Amino acid sequence: MAAKQVLAEIVRPEFEVLDITIEGTSPLIVHNFSEKARRQMLEAQQQKATAKKKQRDPKVPFNDFMGALYWLTPKPEDGIDDDDAKANYAEATKDGHHFGFRADGIKASAISGAYRSGFTKDKVSIHGAFHLNGATEYSTPELAEIIGSEPWCREDIVRIGQGTADLRYRPQFDEWEIPLKLSYNKHGMYSLDQILTFIETGGFTVGLGEWRVEKGGLFGSYRLKA
Repeated sequence: MAAKQVLAEIVRPEFEVLDITIEGTSPLIVHNFSEKARRQMLEAQQQKATAKKKQRDPKVPFNDFMGALYWLTPKPEDGIDDDDAKANYAEATKDGHHFGFRADGIKASAISGAYRSGFTKDKVSIHGAFHLNGATEYSTPELAEIIGSEPWCREDIVRIGQGTADLRYRPQFDEWEIPLKLSYNKHGMYSLDQILTFIETGGFTVGLGEWRVEKGGLFGSYRLKA
């Protein structure tokens, strides 16, 4: 028996890409896990610590500051002390330097903002509705470039449980914006207006980075730049 022929109309995705920029309405605190922190976590998971507690290296605050940045240009070497670290930073940045922020973190902020504000009943449907990538020449598939003021090293006391505390040194951008490329399906579940609303809402209700709005802080809030 001959196979029955069926005519079907396929609505193919029609993708559109446009440039947008988010601009900070409060300072941004960035905290990338440094190579040293990643190595220590891996060693702990591999149980490489000896029975005798390892003596910790002296803390060099400016090394922590440099390690917490997402570098889009070569990162300077750690210094043996603060003065040495600052000299390395000055040498590495004298001819220009660029820093980034995780593009997936910005998208996650928009999705969480949309969900918490009741614009959608589930987060899964939004994940495939749009994508965000950096829009500058220094951006990478993972990192979107931060355009703004020079970051400075802030010192915070962080409670780490059992009555103990630690000092953390992290970079803060007082003024910042992030150019992005937004791609979406014109025939998708959500319109461009809705997606832009998700991003705007994420900036107000969630934010980015450390001590952001959703964590009870006052940092990392943003809006769409006109």
